[in-house]
Amino acid sequence: MGPIPKLAGSMNSLSNSRSELERWEDALAANEEAVGIYQDLTKSRPGTFGPDLGGTLSNQSMILLTLRRQEDALAANEKAAAIGRPGRRPGRYGKPAAPRR
Repeated sequence: MGPIPKLAGSMNSLSNSRSELERWEDALAANEEAVGIYQDLTKSRPGTFGPDLGGTLSNQSMILLTLRRQEDALAANEKAAAIGRPGRRPGRYGKPAAPRR
């Protein structure tokens, strides 16, 4: 993994740490940076970085709920859910998962 994916993971971890300290605005800023990086990475490698983007968007939703930004939280959660829908969810090693029957 190169420096950019590691930066995204570090920003997500920083966001989580700030959330634990109830520094919500700071947590959101770090989270937004992680989301932006993962969105860029997912364009070229969705099977690899899509799950990370989905998890980071889910974290963003929880932060936004805490900040009483319900509509924004819902939007982030809907984006996260769209990434995990069947047919778009990655299988092992970043390959598309086989459809369920």
